[in-house]
Amino acid sequence: MCPGKNANVSVAAFLLAAMAGDFVSVSERMPISVDVSNKAEKRFTESVKILEHAFEPDNPQDRLAALNSVAGTLVRQIVKR
Repeated sequence: MCPGKNANVSVAAFLLAAMAGDFVSVSERMPISVDVSNKAEKRFTESVKILEHAFEPDNPQDRLAALNSVAGTLVRQIVKR
């Protein structure tokens, strides 16, 4: 495995951890509806799938696009509040 791919895996893990951490932070501060919880789970699951597919082939452009997509999802989620 090349060093660049390890760095990308670290970034992917960080993004997923940030998404999960954000959900925990919000749900600890206030009650959330089942709808909000289901939407958060869907965003998280979709992000995992995007990253899984991007890391299967050895294509740096696909990985970067996937990382940017998941990062954008996280930013939109945080900015919505």
